[in-house]
Amino acid sequence: IGIPPGVSKEQLVAKLSQWCSQHSEDSREFIKKSGISVHFKAPIGGSPERGYVQTDFMFVPNLEFAKFAMAVDPQSKYRGSHKQILLSSIAKVQGFTWNPTTGLIDRATKKLVENGDDPDHVATLLFGPSFDRTTLTSVEAAMAALENNPQREALLADARETLGREGVEI
Repeated sequence: IGIPPGVSKEQLVAKLSQWCSQHSEDSREFIKKSGISVHFKAPIGGSPERGYVQTDFMFVPNLEFAKFAMAVDPQSKYRGSHKQILLSSIAKVQGFTWNPTTGLIDRATKKLVENGDDPDHVATLLFGPSFDRTTLTSVEAAMAALENNPQREALLADARETLGREGVEI
C-alpha cells in the first residue's frame, strides 16, 4: 500500500500500535520497519481465526507514479519484478537508475531527472521520442519497443543475466 508524502512512518506505527493495544497484541510481533516500508501482520478479513497476511506500507514521494510503475500487467506472462529488472537494465546503459517508487534517477548526480516521475517522459528518455507510458507497462511492451534499437543487446544484457539466474528468458 503506497503512503503519500505528509504521513510519517512514526505516525503510521503509532496508529498500528494503537490497533495492537486495542486487540491485546504485542506490537513488536505485528509491526516491523525497513527501508521505505512498514510491515504489518494483518489478520485476514479482520479475523485472527482466518490467519494473517503481511501488509506492506510503502512511503513514496509520488504516489501516482509509484502506483503506475509498480502495476503489473495482468496479460503479461512475466512477474512485476521481471519488468523492474528489465527497466533497470535499460536505464543503466543510458546513465540512469530506474526506481519504481521514485522515478528515473541520473546515475552521476543521484538525483531525479527533470520530469523523471512522469511515465511518458521516462518512456521517451529510455526508448525514444515515439514512445509513451504504455512502453513501461510490461516486459512484452518494453521488448517490442527495443525490437529495432541498435543498442538492444547492450540494453538487455544485465536483465538477461539477472533473469537467467531465475530461469527466466527474455
